[in-house]
Parts: sequence; structure tokens; C-alpha cells
Amino acid sequence: MREIGFNSEFDAVINMYSSFGYLETADEDQKAINAASLALRGGGLLLIDLMNRDWTMKCFESLAWHENPRGDLILAERYFDSLSGRINSREVTIHCDGRRTENYHSMRLYTFTELQSMLNKSGLEVQFVYGDYESAPFTADSRRMIVVSRKQ
Repeated sequence: MREIGFNSEFDAVINMYSSFGYLETADEDQKAINAASLALRGGGLLLIDLMNRDWTMKCFESLAWHENPRGDLILAERYFDSLSGRINSREVTIHCDGRRTENYHSMRLYTFTELQSMLNKSGLEVQFVYGDYESAPFTADSRRMIVVSRKQ
């Protein structure tokens, strides 16, 4: 992601379903945006789809159970680190066959202004910001933050 390896070859780059923010630092995330910008032709678009930090924090659950489509039970334990802006998660899955597995991940939640600054540093200018996949306006109550920026 930080070294896509293309130069001015694409009209669009799309990053969906909160797959941005998992790298170790904001500098590493910036490298990913820089690489996407480098891969775009002039006038090309970058779409980044993220969870809206404001909504996520308002609805934050540090402990939650859910069941996946296979019937496995999953316990998610989450901690929000306000200094780093990261949600650190541990997920314990109890599989239907009785096995138990654990997964860990950490994701940086960006505010719109933080992401806009990163895009601008890469020569991208925000064109649109949506709050869902139906192009609703972006607000603090939007679940998603879908940002479309254009390479200058």
C-alpha cells in the first residue's frame, strides 16, 4: 500500500470499507496516500471510505458480542487511545466446532480535517464528502466518512 509502484497510470484509486488506518503510524498512512496520489493521472480521483470517528466515538462499545453468518460467537474487546487516535481491539472467536481463536488489530480513526490535511500534502483536493453509500451529507451522525479527492 505504501509502495504501489505505479506512476500517473490510473483515473481512480478506491480504498473501501475502512481498510485505511491500520498501518503503524500516521506517517506510514501518509505514505499510502502519497503512493495512491502518485498512481493517479492529473485530474484522477481518490475515494477513501472510513468509519466516521465522531459517530464511532458516540456509539463506542468497549465490549460486544456478535454472531457471524457461520454461527461462530465473537467477543470484541476494544480500547480507544485518545492520544494516538487508535482503537485497539482483541477479538475472541468461539467457533461452532468448539475451537477458540484470538485476533488483534489496531486502527487509527481520522477526523475529516486530519484526512483532508493528509490528502492536501499529497497534491489531492477534496471534492466531496458523503456520510453513506447513497451520497447523504456528511455529519457527526453519519456512520461513514466517504471522501472523494482529485489530483491537481
